[in-house]
Amino acid sequence: MSRSIAGKTSMGFAAAALCAQLIAGFSGCAWQSVLPAAEDPGDSIVVSEFSSEYRAFEAALDMDFSREIMDELSRIGDDPATGFRTSGSAAEGRAADIVERAMREAGLSGITRERAAADAWTFAGADLGYADRRGETHSIALGGYPVAVAAEDEAVMLVDLGRGRLEDYEGKDVEGKLALIDVAPSDAWGVGYPVYQAGLMGARAVIVMAGMEPENAARLYSPELRGVSGTPALSISAEGAEALRNELRRAENGELPVIFNADSTVTEDGGTAVLWGDIPGRTDGVIYMTGGYDGLYRSAFESAAGLSAMLGIAKAMSDSGFVPDKTIRFIACGAGEWGASGSLWGWGAGAWAQISQNHPEWAESAFAAINVDASPPIAKQTRFGVSMPHELYGFVSVSAGQLVESSMYNFSWHAPESGLDPVTDYFSWALQGIPLVSAGPDESGGYRAAYRHSSDDSVEAAGFDGDAYRFGHMLYGKIAMDLDDCLIRPLDFGRVFAALLASLEGEPAAGAALTGALLDAADKGLELAAAIDKANMDYLTAPDDLRPSMEAMAFGLNRELFRIFKGLRDGFAGLTWRGEAAFSYSGARRNIVALRQARDMLEDGDAEGALDALRATDMGELAGVFGQEALDHFAGLDDAGTWAEGRTAGAACRAEGLMADISRKIADGNPELRPEIDGAEALLAREQDIFNEICATGLASAQECAGRIDGLLADYLGEEE
Repeated sequence: MSRSIAGKTSMGFAAAALCAQLIAGFSGCAWQSVLPAAEDPGDSIVVSEFSSEYRAFEAALDMDFSREIMDELSRIGDDPATGFRTSGSAAEGRAADIVERAMREAGLSGITRERAAADAWTFAGADLGYADRRGETHSIALGGYPVAVAAEDEAVMLVDLGRGRLEDYEGKDVEGKLALIDVAPSDAWGVGYPVYQAGLMGARAVIVMAGMEPENAARLYSPELRGVSGTPALSISAEGAEALRNELRRAENGELPVIFNADSTVTEDGGTAVLWGDIPGRTDGVIYMTGGYDGLYRSAFESAAGLSAMLGIAKAMSDSGFVPDKTIRFIACGAGEWGASGSLWGWGAGAWAQISQNHPEWAESAFAAINVDASPPIAKQTRFGVSMPHELYGFVSVSAGQLVESSMYNFSWHAPESGLDPVTDYFSWALQGIPLVSAGPDESGGYRAAYRHSSDDSVEAAGFDGDAYRFGHMLYGKIAMDLDDCLIRPLDFGRVFAALLASLEGEPAAGAALTGALLDAADKGLELAAAIDKANMDYLTAPDDLRPSMEAMAFGLNRELFRIFKGLRDGFAGLTWRGEAAFSYSGARRNIVALRQARDMLEDGDAEGALDALRATDMGELAGVFGQEALDHFAGLDDAGTWAEGRTAGAACRAEGLMADISRKIADGNPELRPEIDGAEALLAREQDIFNEICATGLASAQECAGRIDGLLADYLGEEE
């Protein structure tokens, strides 16, 4: 046999000729058609003409088993009033017990439960009591944030601080008092900045009314409290906040006496649990299916629905007698919603500890991973999303596409700019070299906009669609089984290099060397994708006696694909100071664009226009909104020990001093802007240096990956010499 996996493969393809074929998607598995039930598409999804293995899997789905797990998990909570099964808490431990039992019932083998490093948080409840103007007493239940706060019938004063900005403190004293603030969905600063600012002002604790769209006056909502560990914070509903403000309007000195109770504890490195079990395969490869079992509030949909769907898939595979080529490992992680105190990126701690500390050896044998953590089957939700790295876009859109096209559901396929989504376990897996497909709601709204991390994340509030729930089982089970049919990881590196090129369009500073290297790598990536496609198709039709030798040859190839995938993440995966997952140079590039505009406007004498341009820099929107000490705190966070460590290139662009100088010139009517022009030039030079350094790293990464692709084409997938 030649050095090709399945006979000769002609590699004289031109990349341009391949584009249409590859954009259409991966065709390496034998897809057939899927038809909904003829009489009532909403009742069930009937699969016809799929492989016998898949038909047996679909027929074996036990939705009562899955739903029981979902309901059991969502009933568990350390706070009887609001729920909360959080990292390292007693409630999370009880949830882990349920998961372990379910794994056994699902027929998994080698079930393991082990500790993973994470900070622990237990929220056992909080409330505020007050007397209204008629002397009637009221109690308002509060929700939690991952910060420590203890109070028992504590008499304290409450002050209304509006949106919690510096200007909202004028004429108010919050020392030792409760600060009531509002955070709107449109506020660029989220919850962390106003909470931290209130702590600097001496507030006893901060009561946050965080808005969601659409509004629900009774809803408690706890969006991520990023970068704060020492200031107590709790959430309050809109109706609770309005009731307090009605009394505050009549209160003497604008302060209201209240009775405060709270029980929230945080323990550094308290630990969480990760559980897993296997459906063993014939070969050394592993497909990972992952989900989280912790949650804020009742978290019926994120994460109970997703985790229970993952276990339901496991049971159906076992019950149907499915024997995979690759081991399919089902992993349930704690500390998914939070597990790193004071971090800007505190979620995903359990998954990160598991793959980076407990079992880094899993990476090289990992074929791919599927995260089923958040595919929320809420009532009337027909729009869903699937996220994936660019390299798997073609494969997933075809694997899932035909199932979706004949269903009642609309799915959108997302490949975020950097191929990483910061709100899932993408970083935890991809940074270790494992491409991960993630379930999720559609980005246009629905679940994330109105239910996630809130007291409305329950069947009672959101309703339940059993058909969507079942379809999620079918969809992610199918993707896993289609991946199992592949001999070689179905990765299309041409797509990620094309995305890199598109992100640098119009930026001459990137240099011809990087652009040229990316063009060359994109061409080679397309060629490799076609060769992988051909090899996978050959494998599907190969005689049984040839398969072992093909599998042995594929082991080294898949290991090299792992190195290429990881190398691209090492070279290009980054985070911006605005909380976005992006290519590593994206934040610096945006700063450069904003600073160029500001400099040019200053040179034209347009000081107001320059201020507007500078607001697009890293912390520009926050300049003057919060104090310098607060901005310094957030700019100085390094996220050591988390999946985000080292991923934000350079220190934050600090334009607030320049913005203050410009504002003073505007107020004074001073047209002399030469010092400010020089200041903009200095900031621009600094950002340009950061950008150039990142591009140099990217150039080396692109060249190395292109070289590895060349090696694969020659050593594994090339023509016989």
